[in-house]
Amino acid sequence: MEDLTINEIGDILRLLKLEEYVEIFKENHVDGAILTSLERDDLVNELGMKKLPATRLFMYMTASHISK
Repeated sequence: MEDLTINEIGDILRLLKLEEYVEIFKENHVDGAILTSLERDDLVNELGMKKLPATRLFMYMTASHISK
């Protein structure tokens, strides 16, 4: 995860059906290194994600979980 580019993070957001957050991640230059340094609350408070989408992204980051 740490080596992912900003565009690859966008691809992951789309994969997780979180495309509404792609632009905000790009605007804030969130790449893999930055994303892996964030906590779930940072996703909510700093990037404006709702709790459930933030949890889905966090679960993907930590356990490669994709909702079925």
